[in-house]
Amino acid sequence: MKHERILKNLAWQSVGLFEEVNQGAKTLEELKALEQMLRKLPQWKALLLSGKVEISIKLQINLNLLSQSVSEITMAIFQILTEYQLLSEMEPFIRELEKVYKSRMNVAFVKISYPLALSQKELTQMKNELAEHILKNVVWKELPDTRIIGGVQIRVDYQLYDATINHQLTTLRRLMESN
Repeated sequence: MKHERILKNLAWQSVGLFEEVNQGAKTLEELKALEQMLRKLPQWKALLLSGKVEISIKLQINLNLLSQSVSEITMAIFQILTEYQLLSEMEPFIRELEKVYKSRMNVAFVKISYPLALSQKELTQMKNELAEHILKNVVWKELPDTRIIGGVQIRVDYQLYDATINHQLTTLRRLMESN
């Protein structure tokens, strides 16, 4: 990372803001969505990174495009990244921000992908059992997935636990092919 120290400092300051307004998980999701938008819209990213466009114009463009769709904290962080020409390092910044947030807030991000047939009662029971084992504050993301015919897929931070029928069949096929 070219500006590693600056990005780490900004991450620590940002998490301080999260603590005050209790919007850390929401802000992280919004920043991830903005980073993906920049990838999908390279013209927007090129304009924001251009040295030929005045910073005040860049900030106004961001404000016009984003003010209705992201929180004030997300907007402020994005504007800082724009103003200091750090948008090209947004992905490592988000990773650092997530790392700082997790450590300071004792948080685990858990994503559960499950079949549509799973009932709300079953989902709630599964979440309660998982929360007992994680021993952290949990930020849940639930994703019903039409590709999953049975079982569940759970990601705790960066660790994937795949208990889907498809994964079990793939593992069995590989085992049979190796023998």
